[in-house]
Amino acid sequence: NGGAGGRAGKGNGVSNGGGGGGGGGVLIICAKTITGQGFIKANGGSGGNSSAYSGGGGGGGVIVLIAQTFSGAFANQKLSTNIQVNGGNTGVGSLGNGVIGTNGNIYTFQMS
Repeated sequence: NGGAGGRAGKGNGVSNGGGGGGGGGVLIICAKTITGQGFIKANGGSGGNSSAYSGGGGGGGVIVLIAQTFSGAFANQKLSTNIQVNGGNTGVGSLGNGVIGTNGNIYTFQMS
């Protein structure tokens, strides 16, 4: 989660603002079968806390799944809660909070 980017920028143009959360990155999986009960995640990182303005959450990443067969937790790729690209939470600041990161995208392709 929050793998790409680390901490970026300062909140609201102040020198003691919290850093923004890192973006979720990009994950591409190409296999004959994607199955199991685990999770595939590219979530954004949380923004940093600050005594002034907090950092915003990082945006969710992109997951691309390419396979002939999807089964187990991934049988219904569009509705699976096991695939996540959530935006990161905002940090906490005493003068104001950043915004929550936007969700990313999931793309699935079933080969014949």
